[in-house]
Amino acid sequence: MDMVCRATLVALAVLAGLLGGAALAPAEHAVRPSLVYLGRADPRLCPSPLCGGFWVRAVNGGDVRCPEPAGRSCYVASLELDPRLGDARRARLTRLFGERRTLIDGSLVTGQVEGFPELRVLKAHEVWPSSASPTPPRGIFYLLRDTGIRCITTPCFWIRATTLNSARGLTLSNVDLSGVDIQPAGRRRALAQLERGELIVVGRVVVQPNAGPAGAGRALAASQFYTRAWP
Repeated sequence: MDMVCRATLVALAVLAGLLGGAALAPAEHAVRPSLVYLGRADPRLCPSPLCGGFWVRAVNGGDVRCPEPAGRSCYVASLELDPRLGDARRARLTRLFGERRTLIDGSLVTGQVEGFPELRVLKAHEVWPSSASPTPPRGIFYLLRDTGIRCITTPCFWIRATTLNSARGLTLSNVDLSGVDIQPAGRRRALAQLERGELIVVGRVVVQPNAGPAGAGRALAASQFYTRAWP
């Protein structure tokens, strides 16, 4: 009788293991945490989808942990943009991403390329095209937010700057877009967008001595900026 019970228990354990394995089978796609990526088109000539996609890297040295020998750059077979953007707009944003002129906040997902389950796709959660300036970004990438603070004197630290792909941040009294090679109207529109919400700016933080009665200010001198296209 004891042998029968033991055999039954073993059989149940094996069945539970099989069912547990089925629950953990690769039916779900592997997803890496969301990061903000800059990309470039893959120029290699070989059969798609092994070539012809994009090389992406997380800005500010974010840790992607790619297996490729290219270091911090990962190969992705394609971008996944929301269909609600429309075909023409998705094609334009895809082209700009390949030209290093768009940031994508997204996740690297495997298991979506038929026949190549190990290949990654960059699934976009937010899309941020750059200004019309062709100047490559130089410096640290920051997400700027209007804190809503308004002061009766200057300098007034009304901007919260968060380093992308990091929890680090600081407050700013000014953002200087004069170093971005576009028409003044484009810079004014970007500052207006910041006052309404958010703006991504690449550059370096500089101290502005004697910025006003309240003392020294702190400004972000920009080399490039990005405005949200979606969502």
